[in-house]
Amino acid sequence: ALPAALFDDVTANVYHHAGNQLYCSGEYAYSLYFCCSANVHQGWPKFMLSAVHLTHSSTQSITSTISKTAVNNATVVISGYSPSVTTLADTVITISGNYPFTDNVTISLSTVQSVRLRIPCFSDSARVEVGAASQRSSYTASSCAFFDVPTPTNFITVSFNNNIRIYQWKNSTLDGQQQIAGGGLEVHRGPLLFALRPDSTMKETIIDQNFSRFKTREISVSNTSKWNYALNASSLKFETMHR
Repeated sequence: ALPAALFDDVTANVYHHAGNQLYCSGEYAYSLYFCCSANVHQGWPKFMLSAVHLTHSSTQSITSTISKTAVNNATVVISGYSPSVTTLADTVITISGNYPFTDNVTISLSTVQSVRLRIPCFSDSARVEVGAASQRSSYTASSCAFFDVPTPTNFITVSFNNNIRIYQWKNSTLDGQQQIAGGGLEVHRGPLLFALRPDSTMKETIIDQNFSRFKTREISVSNTSKWNYALNASSLKFETMHR
């Protein structure tokens, strides 16, 4: 899970990474795993490449070089809401806002188009407002589903309804989980997993001096402060911090 799977300067990564992980050392420490280093960069860019794309009612192949006619007959599909600018033929789609750190996004298109929105499963629902303020229409979109905007438009705002979700771990005798007596709690809201970062210390060991072009090292991280705090799950609330 990014960003914790990468070291701060992105010169090392972990082979395995888990939520609620307390320490990493040995084969699970930060290091330069060549297979991971060659592939770790692909997940986010490839997700963003498919965040905005086109669909078509026919079997016609849709590519980045499609014609203006194909765009006019297609539907713009938005699956990811991180800020981005995408150009499809003569249409520029701009997604703005601070998602996933806020619940609202603004979508503007340089031309009027049919639009389909993917409402993620971690949201309970979404409010979709279509058009300019003077002629705005509001709709409720269900979770875990696509929402077809009823009329072609060039301006949309989406407000996600995200509630706090609590997941409780079951008792386990597996290595590294025995200390979680009674089951740990995971706190989620929207696309984010929240975590408490305990005080920690890092130990760096040089692995091979022959690779002068790379930092071939092993970095172990261990906690130096208490981590097993109790949570009163019923008292949790979400507040937006303005910086």
